[in-house]
Amino acid sequence: MKKKFWTGFTLIEITAVVGIVSTLSVGTYMGVQKGRERECINNLQQIHKAIVMFEMDNGHLPYIKFFPASSSDPKGLNNILSPYGITGSILFCPSIPEQLNRYGTNYIWNDTVNGKSVDSLPSNTWLMTEMTAVSKNIPGPHTGRFSILYAGGNAQIGERIYLPDVATPPTQKEEEKRPIKVEEKKAPELQNILNILTKKEARAGEKIKISVSISDGKGNSLPIKPGIFSITADDASVDIPSTFEVKSETFGFEFSSIFNKTGKFRIKVKEENSGLEGECEINILPESVSQFSFSNFPLLWEAGKPQIVYINACDKSGNRTDEYNGEITILARDGRTSPEKIMMAKGVWTGEITLTKSSENNVLYAAGERNIFGKSPEFKVKNTVPSYIELSPESKIEPVAGASYDITMEVKDMYGNRCIDYTGEIDIGLPEGATTETKKVVLGTEDSGKKRISITFFKAGDKKIQVSTKEIRGEKEFYVNPGQLYSFSIGEIGTQEAGKSFSIVVKGTDKWGNTVKGYYLKEPSGTMEYIKRDTSSGMWMETVLIKKAGEYTLLVENSSGITGNSNIFIVKPSSPEKIEITGIPIELIQDKEYSGNIIVKDRFENIINDYQGSFIVESEGLKAEINGLNIKVIPEKSGYYKLILKDAANSKLSTEKHLVISNQK
Repeated sequence: MKKKFWTGFTLIEITAVVGIVSTLSVGTYMGVQKGRERECINNLQQIHKAIVMFEMDNGHLPYIKFFPASSSDPKGLNNILSPYGITGSILFCPSIPEQLNRYGTNYIWNDTVNGKSVDSLPSNTWLMTEMTAVSKNIPGPHTGRFSILYAGGNAQIGERIYLPDVATPPTQKEEEKRPIKVEEKKAPELQNILNILTKKEARAGEKIKISVSISDGKGNSLPIKPGIFSITADDASVDIPSTFEVKSETFGFEFSSIFNKTGKFRIKVKEENSGLEGECEINILPESVSQFSFSNFPLLWEAGKPQIVYINACDKSGNRTDEYNGEITILARDGRTSPEKIMMAKGVWTGEITLTKSSENNVLYAAGERNIFGKSPEFKVKNTVPSYIELSPESKIEPVAGASYDITMEVKDMYGNRCIDYTGEIDIGLPEGATTETKKVVLGTEDSGKKRISITFFKAGDKKIQVSTKEIRGEKEFYVNPGQLYSFSIGEIGTQEAGKSFSIVVKGTDKWGNTVKGYYLKEPSGTMEYIKRDTSSGMWMETVLIKKAGEYTLLVENSSGITGNSNIFIVKPSSPEKIEITGIPIELIQDKEYSGNIIVKDRFENIINDYQGSFIVESEGLKAEINGLNIKVIPEKSGYYKLILKDAANSKLSTEKHLVISNQK
């Protein structure tokens, strides 16, 4: 007889274990169950060690049955791992009744991993769990959950792993319940059974496997002889083979089918040679959810005003289904929604959604699990009532005394949207020394809530413009730079320290008597930062900061290109922050002399060339000499060492260099 090796657990194997588990009294089971998780977890961890040792000896994982037929089954977990010390109670979950322990173990094995390597498997691949996991009717042995061993070596308590649901084949007790004709006066003859096994439920369009096997009246598997099997189903649209040919003796075969309609259907299989027949029933559910739809969707929204939205879960044909339960993310093409997350129950969600950004062609997207999403029709979001007037400059450059400066006025709602339908008059309030063409601005429908005005300032400094109507108002502060510079100078700048701010005296005015501050201090390398500017008089102080040591000249420059230079001054490094050793490689040869340099830097990476401190060397395996900022080392021993250099007066100022010394000549 040709023996068939399965590459993974089949519905037939699962059904066999379900039949064993189904004989268990749930009341008895719950009485034994005490949630002894730690003992069970220890069992699985010991088994994993044995599995690893088996792979080290054989180069692959063992070929173990999904569940042994008996305690003497050579392919059973108990027999294959016994040479590695896996015997006795290690093979049994202590929370399962002993009546299930006659098979050598009460754990099932994931035989899809047979012959593979642990390293080739994802660490979260399950290897073992309790045999009761095959049935949803039996609760988990550990407070409703199961112990699970994973390929990564961890064992933990978790939810039931996924196993296909199967129909339980009739047991011998069920056979005995059938009525016996009294007149026969003899025990009924047990007939062979053609077992048809598949899922209890599937979805329309889903490809499902159907397994066929033959057993005697006592439930023992019988070989299937070569021959033809006819296959029928009470659904004309089903995609199913009409016949299946068994070419060589086997203990079971499988074929696939696809049901396109919903409802309960029967699949019948008949062995043509013997006339033996069998059937099973399957419940076909609607197709899975593939999209979300928006029904009765509003096409005109108002910013900040909630709208009722209806979202439904649908299949690919647009038919509604109550299958989807879970979180959905709501996204807008333009702007953000409130809420952004919703919970759909039984394929339906109805609720309020608010958008605050006005837009012309907006769209809502609903995105959920399994890459399911939907898209609403395009819609418009209009602004709400006016709330304030926003003033903004047309240019990023600050205004200059004596020059016309353009400012844009926009009427906006509370969410910052421009009120494009606004019409009316806006009063303008100017600071002293500023003029404009008009004191009122009229907005018409053609302006779409926006208009530009030009203002000329004659006084430098901080200036405020105010605008208002009877209902709304707005204001904006500007810094007005002085006009054209007549004269300027920078006072003498002495030696400065990197990172320490220093003051500069600048003198300059324009023709309106403003202190000239529209002309910015610059430093060619761009390292200077503005700290403060003072316009209190014709001579004022500027506080600046330079972090890089070196030689500098500061410039004063106006918009007309008039410039002035300070004297050349020095920025010296700041206080020392770190030291480095350069010139000495990581790999050294014993007894060879190496020379390097000690570099002292401040916190801005400036090198302190005139550093006057002294250093201490700590090291093994070599001799070191220091002369100022020069260092000389001679390796004396081969091996790995650290060269530690410290400032004699400040131990925090230190560094270390890792060295590898070889005796190679």
